[in-house]
Amino acid sequence: MRTSIREVFDSDLIDNLEFLQKEAIERGRTLRAKRNAMRLNPMDFIKDTAQGFFTRTESKKDILGEVRRNRILRHRAGEVYGLDPSAAGDPNLEQAIDWFDVVVENIEHELDVIERRQILWLTLTTAVAAAVAAMFAFFALLFDVGKTFLGYHP
Repeated sequence: MRTSIREVFDSDLIDNLEFLQKEAIERGRTLRAKRNAMRLNPMDFIKDTAQGFFTRTESKKDILGEVRRNRILRHRAGEVYGLDPSAAGDPNLEQAIDWFDVVVENIEHELDVIERRQILWLTLTTAVAAAVAAMFAFFALLFDVGKTFLGYHP
C-alpha cells in the first residue's frame, strides 16, 4: 500500500473518521434503546438506521476513499437488514447492533493505522534531521582539525 504524506497528515480524514465513529456509536445506542422484553424487531427503524449511516459514509467517499470506506463497513461485519439482500427476510435488532459495534472497531483500527503512520513519518524525519546535524558536526570538526594541523591561526 502506497502512503503519501498528505494522507497521513490530512486532518479532514481524521476529523471525518472521528465523526463517523461518534455517529456509529450513537446509532448503536439508539438501536439498543429499542430493545424490549418481547424481542420485537422494528423493521423500518433498523433499515433506516443502517441505510442512514451507509448514506453518510457514501457522502464522505471522496475524503475517505473507496477502499477505506468498504473496509470500515464490511471488514468482519455481518449481514444487516436494510443493506444486505441476504438479510432481507430477517430483521434482527441484535445483528444490527453487532454490525454497528464492528463498524466502530473498524474505524478505531483505521485511526490507529493513521496514527502509526504519523509516528513512522515523524521518526523518519527526526532521523534524517539527526543525520544532517551529525554531518555538519563532522565537517566542522574535520575543518577545525585541518586548521590545527596546517597551523592556521588568524
